[in-house]
Amino acid sequence: HGWLLKPVNFDETKKYPLAFLIHGGPQGIWDDSFGYRWNVQSYAGEGYVVVAINFHGSLGYGEQFQRAVSRSWGNDSYDDLMKGLDYVLANYSFIDETKICGLGASYGGYMVSIYLFIYLIINIYIYLFIFIYLFNN
Repeated sequence: HGWLLKPVNFDETKKYPLAFLIHGGPQGIWDDSFGYRWNVQSYAGEGYVVVAINFHGSLGYGEQFQRAVSRSWGNDSYDDLMKGLDYVLANYSFIDETKICGLGASYGGYMVSIYLFIYLIINIYIYLFIFIYLFNN
């Protein structure tokens, strides 16, 4: 479960950058409320599509779902976030896939760091493979 907010003055024929918000906790939740710290509407007001996924550990889905993250930081929650991101990119053509920003604090910041680490490792191996291939042929 998650939220998708369209930007103010939304036009389906245009492409918009994506603000991918990741809540803290990890036992937090994105719900229908207003907050001064993570006001999702403020990003939509600035022209972003906003996606906020309630991953394993989030409140409101039962105790087992909430406790699933306790000894598994970065596993199921990471998978949930990536599945949510993949889904919105595949189903909403108005999102500019080249302009995605991950935002998080506390556990959300931890998850952004995990994503960046995985992204960097994958790219390092790709470039290393290309480098080795080019200089050995």
